Order: sequence, then structure tokens, then C-alpha cells
Amino acid sequence: MELPQLQRSSVDESQRTSSNVLMPLVLLALNSILLVIPRQLAGQQSQEPRPRHHTYRLIDLGTFGGLNGGVPVEGTGGPYINGRGAVIGQANTATPIPPEYLGFVCFPGPTANHAFEWQRGTLVDLGSLSPSESNCSTALGINDRGEIAGTSTNGKIDPILNTPEGRAVLWKKGTITNLGTFGGTYSAAASIGDRGQVVGFALNSDILTSKEINKSRVCKSGVGLCPGKGSRSR
Repeated sequence: MELPQLQRSSVDESQRTSSNVLMPLVLLALNSILLVIPRQLAGQQSQEPRPRHHTYRLIDLGTFGGLNGGVPVEGTGGPYINGRGAVIGQANTATPIPPEYLGFVCFPGPTANHAFEWQRGTLVDLGSLSPSESNCSTALGINDRGEIAGTSTNGKIDPILNTPEGRAVLWKKGTITNLGTFGGTYSAAASIGDRGQVVGFALNSDILTSKEINKSRVCKSGVGLCPGKGSRSR
């Protein structure tokens, strides 16, 4: 009866020995698998193309000898850059202007502003209405054909507002065209389409009386001021 007992002890000892031998081998195999997987993943990631990010270069467009220059504020017109990369705006010249000119198109001074077109490193002075040197202008929109809409002063002072009169203008093939008004002292061109359509506003010649102005202030139309008797165009 003791022989089976010895056989069972031998079997148990053999199993323990096998386990002691196999365990390190199993751990070694697992460790090898864990080491191989990250290496394979690293190899796959290195083969995937890296995303390319846009890079930009800041360009100073310059002025015409003055202190300030820039493109129009967003929401005042457009487009400010066309499909060919031409950029429009205004820049100070070196010509001083009188204090009463420092408003609207001539802001911020202290010298006259002129509309510009910049393309491929070249800044072009678009000029203004005559007398061009002392008048101010600004470009507010350009289409893909290079036609530019904007505003220019005309050398006159509005007798009521005591500010420079302005005119909507169109620059086309190097020539500036006065788009006029409806009889008033101010107009402005704010945007232009690729077919040459220009949009903006123009004043007419009607003058609201103080009674009409007071009435418009208390008007409850829900959309700005109520139209007065001077709402028709000429």
C-alpha cells in the first residue's frame, strides 16, 4: 500500500517541477509579446503620413509716407481681398490736412488718406477726386476683375455737418469715377460684385425740419427711425 503513495508523491513532485519550469517560460513569452506590440504600433505610426499645417507670413503693406494704414473694418464693405490676392484699404500720405477734414474718410489723420491696392509686394496709390493730393479716399471692396469701390472727399465742406463731403467712387483700369448722390452732400460705395454692380448709399437734397426730427425720435416703428418726408430720392 505504500507504493501508490510513493507514486502519487512522485507525480506531485513532477507536476511542481514542470510548473516551476513552465512559469518562467510563460512570463518570458508574455513579456516578449508586450514588447513586440508597442514596436509594431510604433512602426505603423511612423509609416502614417504626418498632417501638414498651414504656415503664414506677416506682411507690412506700408503707407504713402504717413503714419497709418490698414484694411477696412469687417462689416463695412467687401470683399477686401479678391481671388488673385489683391488687397485694398487706405493709407496715410505725407500731405497735412486741416482739422475740419478729420472725419469720416479722413480719419484718423493727421495727413490725408488715400485708397490703395496691394498685390505681389507692390502698393499702388489709387488717388482720390480732384484735387487728389489734399482729398481723402478709402477702398471698401474689390472684385476678381480688379474693379474697386469706395469713397472719396471732393474738397468741399458740408455746411450743416461741417465735415468733408464724400462721394461714392469706382476705380476701374486706373480711372476714378464719381458715382454722385441723389442731390445731397454725401454718398459711399461699400461693396462690388464680379459683374461690376456697386452697392452703397447716397443722400438726397431734402432737409428734415426740427419738428420732423423730433417726430422721428419718438417714432415706434421697431426698426430704427421712422422715415420722414424726405424719404424720396432724386
